[in-house]
Amino acid sequence: MNKFFKKPYISFWVTIPVLLLIGFLKRSEVVSLNIHDIYLIINFFHFTVLISIFFGLVGLGYWMMYLRRKRLSIWLNFSHMVITILGLGIIWLLSHLIKDEATHTSMETFNYNRALQTIIQPMVLLVIIGQFVYFFNLIRGLVLNQRKRP
Repeated sequence: MNKFFKKPYISFWVTIPVLLLIGFLKRSEVVSLNIHDIYLIINFFHFTVLISIFFGLVGLGYWMMYLRRKRLSIWLNFSHMVITILGLGIIWLLSHLIKDEATHTSMETFNYNRALQTIIQPMVLLVIIGQFVYFFNLIRGLVLNQRKRP
């Protein structure tokens, strides 16, 4: 298990085929993002491709640091991986619990969806803030100029 935290690019690259498979199997679904007055509708497959590209770039950054034998913090690797992979997974699971307001018009459904959205929004913010941990870890590894032992 420690191997995944010392080589985090493996974890990110392993999730790419899983994401693409899920996106392919659910290609008829859409992701709707409501950000204040902006309402975005994205095909689920395109959304998973976008996340896969992001994971590929993150894995590439970790791999480049590994090739240059720069020492990264295992705790920062762990926190970034957990926040990103687990956070996106929780957001995805919670978004499936939202009830369709067209079929359920009661106030109870509205309050239920609102409660879920109050959980999802901070999780999205946490995932975005977690990316600063990634950049901090890479910059820290470059600046400290510590090399790993072969």
